[in-house]
Amino acid sequence: MVEDTAGRPGPTRAGGLWLAWMVAALTAVSRLAADRPLRDEAGNVITDNLAWIVFGVVAIVVIGGLLETLGRSVVSWVSGQLGL
Repeated sequence: MVEDTAGRPGPTRAGGLWLAWMVAALTAVSRLAADRPLRDEAGNVITDNLAWIVFGVVAIVVIGGLLETLGRSVVSWVSGQLGL
C-alpha cells in the first residue's frame, strides 16, 4: 500500500485501476440497458384508447342526465314564475 505525506495509507494503483474498470463496465451495461425498453408496451395503446372511450361515454351520460334534470327544474320554475 502507498502512504501519503501524512503517513496514512492511500489507494494503490491496482485499486484505482479496478475502480476505473468497474465504472467503465457499469457505464457500458447501463447504456446497453437504456437501448432496450424494460417491457413491451405495444398493447398499452389499445387499453389507453379504450379507457378514454369509456370515460368519455360515462361523462356524456352524466352530463346528459344533469342537463335533463336541471332543464326540467328550470322550465318548471320559469313556468311557475310566468303563471303558465
